[in-house]
Amino acid sequence: MKKLIVLALIAFPLFASAQDVMTVTVDSAGHLLKQITEAKMYKISDLTVKGQINGADLSVIQTIASRNKVKSDTTVLLKKLDLTDAVIVEGKDGMKTKAGELPDKMFSGCKSLETIALPNTLVSIGDNAFDGCKNLVVVTIPGSVKMIGASAFSGCKAIRELSLPQSLSQIGKHAFDGCEGLTQMDIPASVKSIGASSFSDCVALANVTINGNIPVLESSLFEGCKALASVVLPASVTEIGSAAFQNCKSLASISLPTSLKTISSHAFDGCTSLPSVVIPASVKTLGGHAFEDCGSLADVEIDGAISELATATFKSCNNLKSIALPSSINTIGDNTFDGCKSLSSITLPSSLEKIGDHAFDGCLSLTSIAVPNGVKKIGSHAFEGCKSMTSAAITGFVKEIDNDTFSGCSSLATIQLPVTLTQIDDEAFENCTSLKSIALPNAVIQLGSSAFDGCSSLTDVELSNSLKKIERGAFKDCISLTTIRCNAAIPPECKSDNVFKKINVAACHLYVPNGCRNLYTAAKVWSLFGNISEMVLVTTIGEGK
Repeated sequence: MKKLIVLALIAFPLFASAQDVMTVTVDSAGHLLKQITEAKMYKISDLTVKGQINGADLSVIQTIASRNKVKSDTTVLLKKLDLTDAVIVEGKDGMKTKAGELPDKMFSGCKSLETIALPNTLVSIGDNAFDGCKNLVVVTIPGSVKMIGASAFSGCKAIRELSLPQSLSQIGKHAFDGCEGLTQMDIPASVKSIGASSFSDCVALANVTINGNIPVLESSLFEGCKALASVVLPASVTEIGSAAFQNCKSLASISLPTSLKTISSHAFDGCTSLPSVVIPASVKTLGGHAFEDCGSLADVEIDGAISELATATFKSCNNLKSIALPSSINTIGDNTFDGCKSLSSITLPSSLEKIGDHAFDGCLSLTSIAVPNGVKKIGSHAFEGCKSMTSAAITGFVKEIDNDTFSGCSSLATIQLPVTLTQIDDEAFENCTSLKSIALPNAVIQLGSSAFDGCSSLTDVELSNSLKKIERGAFKDCISLTTIRCNAAIPPECKSDNVFKKINVAACHLYVPNGCRNLYTAAKVWSLFGNISEMVLVTTIGEGK
């Protein structure tokens, strides 16, 4: 009797397991429900369907596959589905179907599905077809498939390997977005287009080869693929879209094809392992933030006829030591080299016309700068915090030194200013503690607030004969100042009593034009100087000292 009980216990699970596996051959499209009754529907873990199927049949399969929770001890979840010998036909029953096409959202959110083999006659996989199938490990895509729709496998975190057929011509946007287990991808030569963000956040993806004749790598194509170390681009690529490789932190090399014309904004932003890049002569456009935060980038070669370095192109490239700019560049945009702490030298081309705000802000190793004749505009904070800069020469047609242009350049000892200069703005030379003398060109009519505030080594100042206004604190804390030569016949208006705050005005010698002493002794703030002498009016003032 005991032996019979044991045999019965052993036989039971074998019987149950047999019930979990089912193979169904549909004799006529739309008749699957006749063969898989509702009583059997939730007792299948391994299902094979053969024959012609339409929307009504797919609805049945979808109902079985979408069940993500076992509700009783007698039910199971579908984990394996084989549709190899199934043929999807056109129809309007259940869900609308087209011949050879897997409908949109067919298996979306089927979290229990682990393995699927798609029909041998399939030509397209619909949008979001497997979106969110987080336990899907194995997908067999037949050699007939030509299109994979948008977000088709988005969020399929468990897929580690996937072979794309040689028939494939189109991959939709976000197609494999978030496939965190995918380690490599070989895109066949048949592929003509890959949608935006198709492989974004595939965090384990390490190697990619693109064999197709693809002209554009769309935006965010590989964004967030932090393990991506190697990528082979086809010779057909003319454009790399915005953020295409953003935050690919393991990317150690990239060979840009000679067909390339455009590198869009943020294209390689955050590629912290990239040590060098050669931008080919074919490139005409280099987008903003293109190589921002590439912390290992030390060597950049720009061969292209690029007219503009856009906003933050190389911002925070901490290891960038030098860069040769092409003669075609006319604009260096805002923050282009901001925070490039190792940049020690740069030659600005004669074609340059504009330097943007914060362009070289925080370039701690930059020792000197020569601004060419063609430059008409230097933005605010352009060279702020360049603590190693000892000399600067501006020889162009610049009319204004903007706010904080050289603020915090604590090693700046000499500055050459252009004869066209009319205005020095707020904090332009604030805390330039090594600056010993300054001579303003004759055209300067205004000094901004705190323009030379904190220039503690400044001993000698020559003010222009056109100067009309000095804002508050312009020379505050210039504690070494002993000589001021003001060539203006009419005392410039001092907007505040603290223009010369913390300067020993009793000891500082003020020289004024011949016959103007009385005007200065009667003028606000100027009258505080205890030693005012007249001099012969200087008509030509040197550009700098």
